[in-house]
Amino acid sequence: MPVIEAVSKESGKDGRAARRRKIIKSVMYTAECFARISGKEKGNQMGMLVASCDESGKLADPSCVTFAGWLADITKLNAMSQNRDELLDSKGLAYIKMSEVLSFRGEFSGWRDRIEERDRLLLDLICISREAAVCFVAATMPCEQFKSLPNVHRAELVNPQYCGFETCIDIMVSHAIKRNQQLQIWCDSTEEYAETCIKLYRKLRMQNQTVRDTCVSITFGEDQHFPPLQAADVWASCVRLDYLRSVKTPDPLVAQLMELFGQNRWFGSGFMTYGPDSGLGGGIISLS
Repeated sequence: MPVIEAVSKESGKDGRAARRRKIIKSVMYTAECFARISGKEKGNQMGMLVASCDESGKLADPSCVTFAGWLADITKLNAMSQNRDELLDSKGLAYIKMSEVLSFRGEFSGWRDRIEERDRLLLDLICISREAAVCFVAATMPCEQFKSLPNVHRAELVNPQYCGFETCIDIMVSHAIKRNQQLQIWCDSTEEYAETCIKLYRKLRMQNQTVRDTCVSITFGEDQHFPPLQAADVWASCVRLDYLRSVKTPDPLVAQLMELFGQNRWFGSGFMTYGPDSGLGGGIISLS
């Protein structure tokens, strides 16, 4: 039976790294315990998938926004997270955030002369994640398309990110059903989205029996402590930047990462659109 470890207050860089590893280990063990309990309540030991999700872009942007995620078997996430964390430790890094990777800010401040090393690190990190991945999912929507919708529709949909949330959850639920597994959803705890996402999650569960039977929980966490969410951040950023290729050529690293992601199955290519009678929770979504 997994044991949740107490996190001591080690000091210094090595202490912070050790504390972070304990946090990650405890989070993963807690998730596994929840999966075991859920399985027992159902009268069997169903498998459990984790959907790690993140968004990229803002409605205020002139281009597009993306909501994306990836599926993994919960039993593989602990080893994956530890391997990622050890690799980051070897480079003196605490976490990965794609905006910092590409702009040489935050954890990547001072890396402008280490581009080859940066690229190799990101590729290695995604290789580690891919080993645990079932598939990758993404939904992108042009901001101008959303803004051109009638006022009443924009009021119902609020933000294209929530349309993407619904789209990705629908796709992930369908894959969990095909595998006879249930689903935990993990999202970044961005204040701008978390509150509305939980409301939408409840609405989807109330309106859709399949979603209610398949999705057993939703969790919002700081991505600095959730390696799977860090992988989702990289994936969401790459999808959005790749869509913008006709407007602006992205960093060559994006193409390398997209090629690597493509070695796994991924779903949701094309732009996300809503029909004239669409509304969140209505399920009227198309990917063109």
